[in-house]
Amino acid sequence: MKNVVKIVSLVLVCVAFICVCTSCAQSKQAENPPEFTLYCGLNDADAGKQVLTVDEAKGMARAIIIDNGCGYTEFVAHGGYQSGDAVIGNDTLVYEIYFADAVTVEKITKEIQAELNLMPILVSEGTSSYHFSE
Repeated sequence: MKNVVKIVSLVLVCVAFICVCTSCAQSKQAENPPEFTLYCGLNDADAGKQVLTVDEAKGMARAIIIDNGCGYTEFVAHGGYQSGDAVIGNDTLVYEIYFADAVTVEKITKEIQAELNLMPILVSEGTSSYHFSE
């Protein structure tokens, strides 16, 4: 009888261990959140050239992102595209946004586009792996 109790106890411990390990593995998979990158070329949609300064545009875009409850990393870049035979360049604000869902990022994108009167904003979405270094 004691052997049966030991075997049942051992089986229960093994099952509990497997459940905990499976739960941890699923939690690790959940730590690969979506990562969004917004490329905001600063040429005005109506004028076809840059109207706002980089600093003006940064202040406006930052306020929109923060008002939507997101954090960001911001880069200033120079981008270009071809329109007919002409190559059109512009200053570009690049925002990396983590810990947000696609609906929120789309809302942010539309608000930035409207507020800054920009041409369409390129949004890149992928998954990422991350950790916080302590």
